[in-house]
Amino acid sequence: MGSPPWSGSAPRPERPTKSSSSTPAAFPAARTCISAVFWKSFSVPGIPGAAGSVRWRKVKTKNGPAFRQYFVFFSLGPNGYGETVGGPYGTVSQQQFVRGVTALYHRLQLG
Repeated sequence: MGSPPWSGSAPRPERPTKSSSSTPAAFPAARTCISAVFWKSFSVPGIPGAAGSVRWRKVKTKNGPAFRQYFVFFSLGPNGYGETVGGPYGTVSQQQFVRGVTALYHRLQLG
């Protein structure tokens, strides 16, 4: 298994901080840019209360290579889950990732 695209050349993206509300609306919808790394939140249909976000850099810079990384956080009963996938920019789409996380959610529901 290879190293994440940011290892050794740029700081690892961090999980967004939630405000007092735990809904996805608690995350700002506007794009944010730090060191040429952008991020924004997105909704996750099919998983109640889930919060998703994506971080990306489209081109290689002095801070690291181009990449895209998706995060989804959700809870089921007393358990919390955080799923992530990342790689070179353009290798995985948001739709593919959300489909996979939704499938995981449904398997967890079955017990």
